[in-house]
Amino acid sequence: MRLRNRMALVLAIAMLAVAVTTVAASADVERYQFTDYELTVTEVNGNTAYAHDFTIRYDPSTDGYEGSGWSVFHSGSESLSEFEMAGGALSFRSDYDFNDYFWFPSFMLNADLTLTFVDGYGDDNVTDAQGVYTMTDTEYKNHGQYVKQAEDKKAAAHSLIGMPIQSQKKNK
Repeated sequence: MRLRNRMALVLAIAMLAVAVTTVAASADVERYQFTDYELTVTEVNGNTAYAHDFTIRYDPSTDGYEGSGWSVFHSGSESLSEFEMAGGALSFRSDYDFNDYFWFPSFMLNADLTLTFVDGYGDDNVTDAQGVYTMTDTEYKNHGQYVKQAEDKKAAAHSLIGMPIQSQKKNK
């Protein structure tokens, strides 16, 4: 009887060790996350009154961007579209929701968290802009955590957010 109890205990400990190792391993896996950008444009064409705030989210599930803006000077919202991320520059079209004006902000996202304006992305009257930005990734531990908190659970279930990023290495 004692031998049987010892064997059961050893087996239970071994199973627990395997379970703990599996959980620890899955926690260390790189996962798909949203990337959120907050851009604060403090000057446009040398005028500090023309400040703008932009909130932009990158979704790796769709390889797409969405966002909104706010014109401080005009106290009005801006609709964003035509996003592009190329060569370290984040570019997009910004339409004022309160009149017919639009412009094409395009910024290098510098390592020191400053923005360097890139002229020529679109046809507008802006030749210079300055500002700062922040960039943060969401931190969903797994896909279920993301789906559980989402308002649209059906859409969230089809997202990659929280899913492990699969290695592109081939087995030899």
